[in-house]
Amino acid sequence: MKEVLYKFFKYLFFIYFMKCFYCEKDAIVRIPYSKLWLCKDHYIEYIQRRVLETIKRYKLIKKGQKILVGVSGGKDSTSLYHMLLNIKDKIDFELIGLHINLGIYDFSKKSLEVIKNFSKEYNTEFIILDSKEIIGAYLPETLIKLGAKILPNYKVKYIRPACSICGSLKRYILNIIANELNVDYIALGHHMDDLLPYIIKNFFLQDLHSISKLGPKTEKIDSLVGRIRPLYEISEEEIKLYAKLSGIPYLEDQCPFKYGSKRIETKIREFLDKMEKENPGFKISLARAIARNIKFYEKEEEIKLNKCKYCGMPTSKDICEFCRITKRAFGEPKGLYVKEKISEILKGIK
Repeated sequence: MKEVLYKFFKYLFFIYFMKCFYCEKDAIVRIPYSKLWLCKDHYIEYIQRRVLETIKRYKLIKKGQKILVGVSGGKDSTSLYHMLLNIKDKIDFELIGLHINLGIYDFSKKSLEVIKNFSKEYNTEFIILDSKEIIGAYLPETLIKLGAKILPNYKVKYIRPACSICGSLKRYILNIIANELNVDYIALGHHMDDLLPYIIKNFFLQDLHSISKLGPKTEKIDSLVGRIRPLYEISEEEIKLYAKLSGIPYLEDQCPFKYGSKRIETKIREFLDKMEKENPGFKISLARAIARNIKFYEKEEEIKLNKCKYCGMPTSKDICEFCRITKRAFGEPKGLYVKEKISEILKGIK
C-alpha cells in the first residue's frame, strides 16, 4: 500500500511541479544522464541538437557534401531523415532520400504509404525504386527461388536467415545507387542500442576487425561508398519518443520475415540497459570510448579486394555476394544487369 501511495504522490508531483528546463511549459520527459526535464518542443530540439553534435564530433558530414539515406519507413530511418532534414541548413549539405520497395506483401505496401505521406507532409521528394524492376523479382520470390519455404505465418524456412539475404541485396543496390548519384556518404539509421551489443559480442569473440566497421563512420574503399551513423549516440527509446512527439509518419509493424531473437546480442543488451539504469550515461560513455579507439581494431595490413568477375564490384572473393545470390536464384549473376538498370532508371529521374 505504501509503495502505491508513493508512486501516486510522485506522479502528482511530476504533473504539477516539473517544468521544462528551457521554458515554463510542463515537462513530459526526464533525461537521466543530463538531469534535464523537457517539454515536447524542447525534447525534439534536444535530440536534433545531439545528432548535430554527433555529426560535428566525429566529422560525419562537411559543407557541400551529398548524403544518401535509405528510408524503409520504420521509426529509425524515418526519424534519421527527419532529423537531417531539420539540421541540414546548419551544415549546408545535400540530402537525398531513397526507398526500395521489396514487395514483402502488405508490409511493403504500408511502408510505401508511409514514405508517400512523409513526402507530402514535409514537402520533400524521395527516390522510390522497385526491386522487381531492378532485379526481376521481389524478395519473397527470390527467397523461394533460392529454395526457401515461406510458411503461412511468413516464417521462412531456409539455411540462411531471410534478413541476411535481404541485407546483401539491399547493400549492393544501395551502393550502386550511391555511386550513380556520386554521393559522399550513405547515412544509416543504426542507433546506439543496435551497435553496442554487436561491438561487445565481437570483442568477446575477438573478432576485432569487425568492430572497426561498427563505429560512427567508415570511409570509402574503392567503389564501396563510406557509411555514417548520425544516431551513434542516440538510444532506441529516445528515437521512439522523438518519432511519436514529432508526429512523423512511420510504420510500427515489424517485417514479417524478421522473427526470433539473437540470444547473445539480446543478453548483452539487457546487461547494458541494466548498467545504464544504475549509471545514467554509461552507454554514451562506452560508445564514445569505442569511437576514440576505433583505429586500434582496424587491420594493420591493407585489405586487398578483388573485382567480381561478373559485375566488377569490389569483393574479398572472386564473385561478390550479390552475384552469388542472384546466380543461385535466377541461374545467372545479375550484378551487371542491375548496375545498368539502375543507371537507366536514375537518368529518367534526373
